[in-house]
Amino acid sequence: MSPPPSELAALREATLEQVRAALAEAVTPDRGLLQGVRALDEALEAENRLAERLARWAAEAAGAARQPPAAELLPDAPEPLRELQVAWRESGARGERLRDWLEAQAPDVAPSLAALLGPLLAARVIAAAGSLPRLARLPGSTIQTLGAERALFAHRGGGAPPPKHGLLLAHPLVRDAPRRERGRMARRLAAKAAIAARVDCYGGEPCGAELLAALGSDDPVK
Repeated sequence: MSPPPSELAALREATLEQVRAALAEAVTPDRGLLQGVRALDEALEAENRLAERLARWAAEAAGAARQPPAAELLPDAPEPLRELQVAWRESGARGERLRDWLEAQAPDVAPSLAALLGPLLAARVIAAAGSLPRLARLPGSTIQTLGAERALFAHRGGGAPPPKHGLLLAHPLVRDAPRRERGRMARRLAAKAAIAARVDCYGGEPCGAELLAALGSDDPVK
């Protein structure tokens, strides 16, 4: 027996609501940050590959030891080698433009998180979570290890120690802390990042500067 029309209508409306929610999340401004971070990583990877090939080829052409990619080529260097050096420089310039764009966009998308973490790190954390709404739903303990998924899997698989930080190691407060204190600082920073992400996602008053200042307190974040 088929369900009554009222149940079919309710099911249809629930399905449409799920589709609307998925579409709304798919077109949020933070999607540009995700694409920008991925493009930056691809540009950096391409730059590194080109630098490696350029250094080896230039060394062989010069009959010398390994050459830095920016070294001036010999006058009789083959044209493809010169083109490779141009491509390497263009790849580096592309990465710089992407980095500048991310640093300009992140404060517009997530002002609290950008003020707390710095624009580029904020963009990377959002990208690692998948979106700003997803980041806003994560607890600080998960944010703390974003970017350390391999170490986390190794820990869960047995034998490896749990990771104390992931992407947050790039933050000066974590990076510059004594090694034994980095885990604690990453935990405190992640707790503040969770607050900042929720404020940015749900339309609260930007509070990144206040959260950053609070990290100077000796009181541990719960």
